[in-house]
Amino acid sequence: MKDVFSSHFADDAERRENLWKNCFFVFDTNVLTSVYKRSDDARDALYKVIGSLGDRLWIPYQVVHELLDNRASIAHAQAKLYSTAIEDLTAVLEGFDSTTKHPFLPEALHREFVGVSRKVIDELESKRDFHDSRLTNDDVKTALAEMLKGKIGARYPDDKLKSIIVEGEKRYANKIPPGFEDINKHKGSTVFSEVCKRYGDLIIWKQVIERAKEKGKPVILVTGEQKDDWWDRHGGKTIGPLPRLIEEFAEEVGQDFFLYSHHQFLDLANTYLEQNTSSEVIEEVREAALSEAFSFKFYNDDDGSLSHIWSPESNEALGYDETHVDPSLDVSGASLSSTDVRSLTRRLIEIQQSLHTTMSGRSPNDPREVRRRKRMAEMLAKDADLLAEQNRLRGLNPRNIKDGER
Repeated sequence: MKDVFSSHFADDAERRENLWKNCFFVFDTNVLTSVYKRSDDARDALYKVIGSLGDRLWIPYQVVHELLDNRASIAHAQAKLYSTAIEDLTAVLEGFDSTTKHPFLPEALHREFVGVSRKVIDELESKRDFHDSRLTNDDVKTALAEMLKGKIGARYPDDKLKSIIVEGEKRYANKIPPGFEDINKHKGSTVFSEVCKRYGDLIIWKQVIERAKEKGKPVILVTGEQKDDWWDRHGGKTIGPLPRLIEEFAEEVGQDFFLYSHHQFLDLANTYLEQNTSSEVIEEVREAALSEAFSFKFYNDDDGSLSHIWSPESNEALGYDETHVDPSLDVSGASLSSTDVRSLTRRLIEIQQSLHTTMSGRSPNDPREVRRRKRMAEMLAKDADLLAEQNRLRGLNPRNIKDGER
């Protein structure tokens, strides 16, 4: 059985050990761009792993192209997060601008609150300015340029890219991985660079296969992708990479292939690459994957808005009732009971109702009121779907999966 259906047994313990021992490693774009979004400890952990791999690391040209193409917008987006936090905290301070009107605070406590809040704002402003500075003085780009020297593949000429696009149209139409989830990216555009973005995952895949043929070695690809054109999922659990990917790689290269999430790779690298990444960093990366999967699901409008869950019909649109949350979902080691589900449902309804009311007689157009409604909308979205998303992503944690079930 294993001989005939080997792609379904790709992560057997012995096979996995041989793979880690003999492969070369490839990092996807989203792993490299994660450096802009993670803590200093998470950044240093990735840098340390990259430095330890030596000639066993190789990066497709397409990955670096995407990194350089997107790095400025990512840095700007990070700066904007701090700007939003500054605006929110400033709005809160404005609500407590006096000790002689509602809401009342004792004078000493008011001074302490204002002082601490100002310190937090100063720190947020410093972080915002740091991320803004990356637009023109990018420490990540500089560091990666040095670490990846001599490890980047060659650019495909346009005629080869065009042939991949033609092949990609057929593959995507038949849902052959990877990349078919991007079928609507830049849909209708005839701009060549935008069409290439639609087939970016496939271009990376082709470049990895080509390099593996040249070296005659197996490959471990580390990715932050969450889409179903990479992962095999059933019943809310992630089993592992799609068997079709392993099969195609074996057919083309005659070698093994496996796919790991960013946090799963860091965890296993502690065992197989003698790394010492802390559990706190691994958990940070894992939680980021959860958050980004949620963000992809709810913030994918062109303007990044939450408009589709702001209407009074939001409950109906979400299909939210007691059956919306699976009562068997395991969260932090404890199963949700039907009572928990009913309680959560009531809370969501209360949150949603608050979206359509104002506080303290404010105008609905008051900036503070707009921000409050946005935060409440975010809470609604998170509570409604975060549990299911967390349960799915738990399947990516190697410590929670038995051998042969990845």
